[in-house]
Amino acid sequence: MYSSVEQIGKSAFELYPPHLAAKFYADEEQVFQSRAPIINVEESMLSADGDEITSLATKIPLRNLQGDLIGLVGITRNISELKANAEALRCSERELRESQKKLQMVLDTIPVRVFWKDRDSVLQGCNRLFAQDAGFENVAEFLAHEQANRMVKQISPDRYRHEDLAVMETGNALLEYDQLFKRATGEELVVQTSKLPLRNEAGKIVGLLGVYVDITARRTAEQ
Repeated sequence: MYSSVEQIGKSAFELYPPHLAAKFYADEEQVFQSRAPIINVEESMLSADGDEITSLATKIPLRNLQGDLIGLVGITRNISELKANAEALRCSERELRESQKKLQMVLDTIPVRVFWKDRDSVLQGCNRLFAQDAGFENVAEFLAHEQANRMVKQISPDRYRHEDLAVMETGNALLEYDQLFKRATGEELVVQTSKLPLRNEAGKIVGLLGVYVDITARRTAEQ
């Protein structure tokens, strides 16, 4: 790779590989012909070590005091690291989405209802059986409905809110207790419920995990 001094007086074809030189030349000709700048265009070029890098290039027509076009000014910024970081972030986001899909698949497969709430007892997620009990076909529809009606729920807390907050405030789980539950269809069930505080890595309580199982048939058989 040539130094900045060595580049003076040389054309792009003397400095760069043919495929890069042709691109640079075409861009420069566009500026000369259109008299319009090219601003922040992403392109490949060579680093000082001769490695091909990704850069952000701006090329602006250069005029004299009379307004005549006499050349152009080029500004190039190496964005290879930014591009690599952005790609790594996209990969991480894809991996996270895949992981979330797999977790949701597991939750939707187990024969129990699962849900979790934040510190304010606002529902953050659930599995398919829980959503169906609430009258929705899938989790996405149910959570969208919950989001849209969140303010109403804050004004008129559901009947489980006091119980949820007690678990989160004391840190004591409620395990395998029976309660009556009415589905959106009006069907009444006897369910066995457990609620446990959710803690972050520092041990701070950040929410609540709940599960319940339909034991209606078992209780009916016991009577």
